[in-house]
Amino acid sequence: MKDIFSPQNYLKQAAHNRRKHFKKSLFGVCSCLVVITVVSGLVGYTNVLSTGLAEAAQRFDRKQTVYSTPQTLALPDERENTNESIIIPTDEEEVFFEEESVEEEESYEEEEYDYIGENGCNVLGISVTGEIGTDYGDTTSNSIRDTLEEFSGDERVKAILVDVDSGGGSPVAGDEIAKLLEEQTIPVIAQIREMGASAAYMAILPADIIFAHRWASVGSIGVIIPLYDMTKFNEKQGIKYTPILTSPSKDAGTSDRALTKEERKAFQAEINYVYQGFMQDVSKYRSIPMEKVRNVANGTTMLAYKAKEAGLVDEIGGRAEVLEHLRTSLGEEPVVCWDANLDY
Repeated sequence: MKDIFSPQNYLKQAAHNRRKHFKKSLFGVCSCLVVITVVSGLVGYTNVLSTGLAEAAQRFDRKQTVYSTPQTLALPDERENTNESIIIPTDEEEVFFEEESVEEEESYEEEEYDYIGENGCNVLGISVTGEIGTDYGDTTSNSIRDTLEEFSGDERVKAILVDVDSGGGSPVAGDEIAKLLEEQTIPVIAQIREMGASAAYMAILPADIIFAHRWASVGSIGVIIPLYDMTKFNEKQGIKYTPILTSPSKDAGTSDRALTKEERKAFQAEINYVYQGFMQDVSKYRSIPMEKVRNVANGTTMLAYKAKEAGLVDEIGGRAEVLEHLRTSLGEEPVVCWDANLDY
């Protein structure tokens, strides 16, 4: 039987009791710390939650006020510079601005067309240059029509000078310009400079007198439809043309296939008709027999001296000769306003 009251057992029991007491104390301290932390967190969360609810309530109150009670905000005074960038003029300034703008408009209206006649301009100059078209091109029959209509009946305009430097273009445009010049009740003078060919020559046929520079190219009385056959090139490139048509000749004239015999005959009949009308106009306006016109209507141009021999032009000359003719016919010094804008 062991003696439990021995010194060794007493010491062991005392050590064991101390360790047990320390564990209990440590557990108690940790428990207190945990309780304190949790309580502090709950208190903080409660404060935050209370603050958030209070702010939300205030916002809700403000929204209720806005939506339930519509208000008209007071505008700043009209003469107050509220954002340092807007300045409303006084009554005197408003009147001054209004009067100034009216004066500018009146001045513009008075000077709008003063370049005709005001500086001695008595001849209206019209340019026929480059490619001629009805609405598209370097020169259009639409623009010439507008210019002639604008100054129609203006007593300050004593004559019209048509300056030509063009190889032609649309026969429709050429014919329209010719009809416009034919309608004029004042003298029309045409001057061919480097070239007056095809539709460009057609356009000036009704002129009262046609001048041509001594080295100018004149004529080219004829008609052409430029067509291209790209079938062999397309074959080399591996391109196959597969159209979907409503009729076999709908794509006649395309470069993707060759013309049939019937299509070629149809195109030829069309240009022959236009060609015949071109020659008839030359015969009519230039008083040349049709037989003589046919001799020179081979599609080529000729120099001015040959054109004069053929009756296609009246005089060989340039700027000096044209101005001298105008001076003599008008009985005063000619001043040309080109396209109603520029001095000659």
